[in-house]
Amino acid sequence: MKAGHLGPALRADCSPRAERTSGAARPSLSNRPARGSFLRGQVKVGIVGHGADKFTPLGEKRARERIRRILSSEGASVMISGHSPVGGIDIWAEEEATALGIPLDLKVPEINQWDPPGGYGFMARNLDIAQTSDVVHVIVVDKLPPRYRGRTFECCYHCARARFNPHNHVKSGACWTGHHAAVARWYIVRNEV
Repeated sequence: MKAGHLGPALRADCSPRAERTSGAARPSLSNRPARGSFLRGQVKVGIVGHGADKFTPLGEKRARERIRRILSSEGASVMISGHSPVGGIDIWAEEEATALGIPLDLKVPEINQWDPPGGYGFMARNLDIAQTSDVVHVIVVDKLPPRYRGRTFECCYHCARARFNPHNHVKSGACWTGHHAAVARWYIVRNEV
């Protein structure tokens, strides 16, 4: 079993709960491509992650720095985003790509539901990002800010199902997208000093 993957003794119970804490280790990147597997300047880069409400000001600063490094180092020919209605990584990636002169390919859901009958919702949008991108970068936080009042989970059940460490970051639909991509990389942003 690869280091960082969910082992038999690691609990995969990801039920909702009032509060959660998390470590800062990164999940295993078993689907990382070999260096030089893409031609520089010809990469369709997907960037997904948490909404703005899950970041502290310091976390946002770190996430934007990571986005700039990704876009600069990958030689992106286009940046693919889900244009999330709650802001955060999707919108910050669009802003950073625009500032760098990188064209955008926005996958905007027609209906703000996971899988609406006959509509283009979040699931179809996320699959579209996963299938269109040469590489999907998943940017998530290690823990929620103190002011966060939304629904929380014990761990990331998307990563638990994929046998990645589900306890070192906050659950995100972005992880679902990453696990459906041919190539994905995870970055866990520390929300505190």
